[in-house]
Amino acid sequence: MYKPLIYLSDHSTRYELEYQKRYNDYASVHLPFRIQAHNHDESYEAFYVNHASLDALNDALYQNSKTICALTHSLPEYAIKESIKYFIANEIISTNRIEGIPIDLNEIYQETGKARDYVKMYDFLHNPHLLRLNTPEDIRFIYNELIYNESDPTTFVDGGLFRSHSVYIRSNRGEILHKGLEPESNIHAYLATLLRFLNHFDSAKLNKIAVAHYMFGYIHPFYDGNGRTSRYISSLLLSRELDLFTALSLSQSIERHRDKYYDSFGLSNHPHNKGELTFFCMHFLQFIENAQKNIINELVLSQYKLKKLDTVLSTMNLPRLKAALVLRIIGSNFIMGIPNRKITKPELQEYAKLPHRTLSAIVKELSMLNLVTYGNKKPYPITLSDYLQGLLET
Repeated sequence: MYKPLIYLSDHSTRYELEYQKRYNDYASVHLPFRIQAHNHDESYEAFYVNHASLDALNDALYQNSKTICALTHSLPEYAIKESIKYFIANEIISTNRIEGIPIDLNEIYQETGKARDYVKMYDFLHNPHLLRLNTPEDIRFIYNELIYNESDPTTFVDGGLFRSHSVYIRSNRGEILHKGLEPESNIHAYLATLLRFLNHFDSAKLNKIAVAHYMFGYIHPFYDGNGRTSRYISSLLLSRELDLFTALSLSQSIERHRDKYYDSFGLSNHPHNKGELTFFCMHFLQFIENAQKNIINELVLSQYKLKKLDTVLSTMNLPRLKAALVLRIIGSNFIMGIPNRKITKPELQEYAKLPHRTLSAIVKELSMLNLVTYGNKKPYPITLSDYLQGLLET
C-alpha cells in the first residue's frame, strides 16, 4: 500500500530509500516549486508520483463528467438554469462556511450585500474563458471581485498586489502550522511560476489543478480570503476542463470532508514529507469524485421526478395549449431549484416565452384547478400546489 512518507520517517534507512525511490521513479513528475516547512532550513523540490491509482482517478473524473453532461443535455434548458442557481447558492454557502463565515440564502437569491459579488463571479463559470488567469494581476482581480470589502479591514491589501507583512496559519490550539511566503516580491514570483505551470507545464491537467490548489495555500498571498479565492480558481479551472456542475460542487464536497482537506495541507507541509504532493493530488481529486457522484445522484433523481410530473400532466385535461409547458417550468423550479425559492412571474415569462397577459391567464386558471399557488405582490412568486407537490414526493 502506498503510504505518505511521514509514516515511514521513524525508520531512517527505509525512509530515505523510499524517498529516493519515489523521487527518482519513472512516473515521478518534478514540479517547478520548492517547499519549506515552518521553522526548518531545508527546502525540497515538489513532486508527485503518477501511480496507477492516481491515473485511474483522473480517468474516473473524466468519465463522470461525461455522465453529468449526458444527464444535463437530456433536460430542458429552463430546468438546467434552475439547477445551476441551486448549485451556485450551495457552492457560495459552502466555501464561506468552510471558513466559519455565515451567509444568508436569502441574500444569495436576492443578490444583496456581498452575496451579489459571489453570484456575479460564480456566474462567470458558465463561460470560464472570459476570466483570464495568466498573470498575478489576474489573481488580484479575482480577489478584489470575490473577497475585498472596503468595510472589512481583514480584506485590505497593503502591498502593491499582495500582502507586505507576515501571515501565519495556526491550529485550533494556536500553534503555528505554516507561514506564508514573504516578502511580496517572492509571493509575486511564486504566483507567476504557478500560472506558467498551469498554462504550459506538460502534465495531466487535473493533477495540475490539484497542485495549484496546494501551492496557492502554501504561498498565502493575502491576509484573509486565501481559501475562498483558491477554491474559486480551482472551480474556474474545473469548469474549463470538466463541466460546470462539477465546478459548482467543489466547496460542497470539501465542506463534507473538511478535516481531511486541512489534514492534506498539513501532511504536505510537514518536513518529513519532503515535498511529495502525491497524496494531496489523490485527496483533492477524491473530493471532486465525491462531488460528481452526488451530482449524478441528484440529476438522476430530478430526472425521475420530472418524468413523474410529465406522467401526471398527461392525465390532465388542461384548459390551454401552453398550460402544460407552464406547469413543467414551475415544476422544474420546485424539483431542481433553490429550496423554498418560488419562481417569479418574470422568470416564468422568460422561460415560457409567452405574452404577459396570456401567462397571467394560464397561471390564474391553473390556480383555480388547484395545481399552482401564487402571490399577489411583486415579484409574484409561483409554485406547485400542495396537491401536486405531494404527488411528486410520494
